[in-house]
Amino acid sequence: MNVVWRSIDRLFTGLLWIGVVAGMLMTTFVVLASVMRYFVGAPFRFTEELVGLLFVAVAFIGLPWATLHNRHLRITLIPDKLPPAVRRITDKVAALLVIVFCAVFAAQSWEFAAFSLSLNARSDMGGIPLFPWMALMPIMCAAAGIGMLVRWVRGPSPDDDEAPPEV
Repeated sequence: MNVVWRSIDRLFTGLLWIGVVAGMLMTTFVVLASVMRYFVGAPFRFTEELVGLLFVAVAFIGLPWATLHNRHLRITLIPDKLPPAVRRITDKVAALLVIVFCAVFAAQSWEFAAFSLSLNARSDMGGIPLFPWMALMPIMCAAAGIGMLVRWVRGPSPDDDEAPPEV
């Protein structure tokens, strides 16, 4: 099981780094658009669209790693007050709900992405093909579901926020 865990962890960490690069590109295009607008008089036509698409990429590409390592935002006000045995049960129920949500969201968003592919949908100003960006939603959501399933089977890893401290 450790080989599976390490392989998935490496894959999701690689995806996270791709998301970091997408965030850097997004920032670069925002700065470039500002420079072009104020010093040249007009920004590139495609920058606003590309920044929006890169934002979607940043949000979804980081999702599998955050799910695998339990580093996403969560509200633990009530679970923190529960006894450990009850908390383990609520954690398993929560994980099951996340897996179901990811599966349903991936299926529904794949239909949306496939429809855009059938239309050969492109952005208005830059003519950027939309399918690759839309396909990130179902693929990364399915990967997050797999990450949650691995967490469910394996339990928390030592670098997770919820892992007990080493003595």
